[in-house]
Amino acid sequence: MYTNASIINPVNRSAQTEHHPSGNGDISQPLQPSHLLQKLSERAYAVPRTQAKPKPNACATQEDDLIEIAKSEAELFMSTEKQHYAAVQEGNKRIPYPVGDAKGEFAEWLCYRYFQDWDRAPKPPAVKGALQTIKMHCKEGQKRAVELRVGQVDDKIYIDLGTPEMEVVEVDRQGWRIISDPPIYFWRSGYTQPLPRPQPGGSLDPLWDLLPINSPEHQKLITGWLINALWPTGPYPVLFLRGQPGAGKTVTSKILRSLCDPQSASVVNVPREQRDVKSAAANARVLAYDNLGKLSDPLSDAFCALATGAGFGGRKLYTNDSQHVVNYSRPIILAGIEDIVKNNDLLDRCIVCYADKSMKKHTAEEDLWREFKQCAPQIFGALLDALSASLNRDEVVLPENTPRMADFAKKITAAESSLGWREGEFLEVYNEHHHQAMRECIEDDPLAQMIMECVPFEGTATALHEQCRRIADNDPGRQQALPKLPNDLSGKLRKLEPALQFKGIKIDRRTKGRANEKRSVIVLASDNN
Repeated sequence: MYTNASIINPVNRSAQTEHHPSGNGDISQPLQPSHLLQKLSERAYAVPRTQAKPKPNACATQEDDLIEIAKSEAELFMSTEKQHYAAVQEGNKRIPYPVGDAKGEFAEWLCYRYFQDWDRAPKPPAVKGALQTIKMHCKEGQKRAVELRVGQVDDKIYIDLGTPEMEVVEVDRQGWRIISDPPIYFWRSGYTQPLPRPQPGGSLDPLWDLLPINSPEHQKLITGWLINALWPTGPYPVLFLRGQPGAGKTVTSKILRSLCDPQSASVVNVPREQRDVKSAAANARVLAYDNLGKLSDPLSDAFCALATGAGFGGRKLYTNDSQHVVNYSRPIILAGIEDIVKNNDLLDRCIVCYADKSMKKHTAEEDLWREFKQCAPQIFGALLDALSASLNRDEVVLPENTPRMADFAKKITAAESSLGWREGEFLEVYNEHHHQAMRECIEDDPLAQMIMECVPFEGTATALHEQCRRIADNDPGRQQALPKLPNDLSGKLRKLEPALQFKGIKIDRRTKGRANEKRSVIVLASDNN
């Protein structure tokens, strides 16, 4: 259930804080969940109860009354994701609720408004019928974007601070400012908490005094991940934090998430299936998973899809009926002890950084958070400066050998001047990191080693499987790595392609033969041949 959803109507900008990137305070207190009816009674749009009043039309039904309340007191519209919404006035702001079934939050609001007017609750069949009609009115309304935490209009980025005052940061190429009237809808899930209130003239230096990240290269990679996480569109590289037990991986994940999308459930254990990932992506902008042991192929594929943006099928959001496909692209943090990213397709989208136990600054997490709260506003302000600079990405031209996630590299390269880095420094670090990850992937993967020993090769998947089996006959470790069926080997080969190509192995798939004699052929060749 979504709560505290917010849209702010264009009013005035008399109370703004503006900052240009030419250059402490506390984080707002977390929002505590409360019962829906208590929230409704406290909000400004709640009409004081009076004595029950006669119906204007004696023939009107409860369903008619509910529809009239919705039409007269809410803006009914469709989101760009084809969801039904009703935006309810609250002072000079509007709160958009998804119009779902009779158990949804909008239905609760509607029933409570009816109760305020008539001193009794409407009957369930009337609510169900009214919601169906209200959805039809939504289709007739103007289509609007409804965003979670971050959105964009033209060349300006808007970030919901998550405060009770509904403040938003507006970022453009000239700088950033805090406003109260963004031209965009924001909704908040029940887990949303406030971002630090940014301060101008900030610096990222205090962040590295808190985190156990000793490598300057890894600090640059994490900085790039943070800036990119504030962009409304991906792709988003997956940040994988490795380290010994007690190295501070979990608290590092929490702090990084607090700088781009703080949630009441900061980090959670690994999901069981793709459906859990989809549910998390529907309620949070940044996903963070801790204590990872082993990632299944389906979960690895789900993280790959979220990194670059993909459709998730399933039951329609907010309802219990029809199928619906929603495209999600989300920044992700994974934390674990072992090198659990074995899926080469996922590794190709990862930034792997190490938490150094010897660099852990605090023994008590309470002390760490107290210090973080003091410096978080200036850290967040420095990130906004860099985000403003990265809006000039169109001026950046990357070389042809840029690895995957080139859009990510382009955004951070555009922000180098704001961060005090020399021109091209981030791309050098990112390229070397990517090459190192591919080298380690090949060295640690027995199946990849077997395939490299088969080069040159031309034949069917069955023939390749047989050749790999002969290589693995005298090595139990390799026997376990070899898929049991040729078709499974062909699928594994596709996921190994990025790493094999890095080692100079060309992979081609062709169809040979005529008519009914056609067969699929795999060709493996080395650049050195």
